[in-house]
Amino acid sequence: MNRSLFILLALILSSCGGGGGGGGSDTNFAGNLSLQLERDNLDSGDLTQVRIEVRDLNEAGAILKIRSSTSLRYVRNTAVLFPGREEELHITPSTDQATDNERYLVFFLTPDDAKGGDYVELELTIKATKGDSDAFIELDLDNNDSNIPDSKEFSITSPRFSAVVERGLYIAPDASDPTPTPAPSGTASAN
Repeated sequence: MNRSLFILLALILSSCGGGGGGGGSDTNFAGNLSLQLERDNLDSGDLTQVRIEVRDLNEAGAILKIRSSTSLRYVRNTAVLFPGREEELHITPSTDQATDNERYLVFFLTPDDAKGGDYVELELTIKATKGDSDAFIELDLDNNDSNIPDSKEFSITSPRFSAVVERGLYIAPDASDPTPTPAPSGTASAN
């Protein structure tokens, strides 16, 4: 049953497209995205694997932007790019920053990353840092403007983010977490 549900979710998510929202011309197609999570029901402190597939990668390259709730944190040195599904390349996000409400990871993908093809797969690990019943991960894929240095194409103060793939997660609070978890409806909470 769980495997069938996972396959159904993967098929639904793989039909989501990408593009728009900043970092170059919004009228050109940057590619298609899909997102898979190893688990979406976590305890505070848990790690989970994230797999992002980029298909039909634009020949000019693309900017992959990942936005998440601040209750999720990228585990450094875990991002691996699989060009053409064969070899692996360890990469580092150009941006790993947070505001009060959101965290951003940004990766610049080039045609060389796809080894002459138009497909790359990115895997990385995230950590649940605190309880959050509304945790999320969202993806945006934009064209990379070769006339603008990569370091200038993304700003956390103006991320120009349009989510094209979204996933919700539940993170159970840690026993030492002072934030109370609302009681499920129909039950009384002890005070």
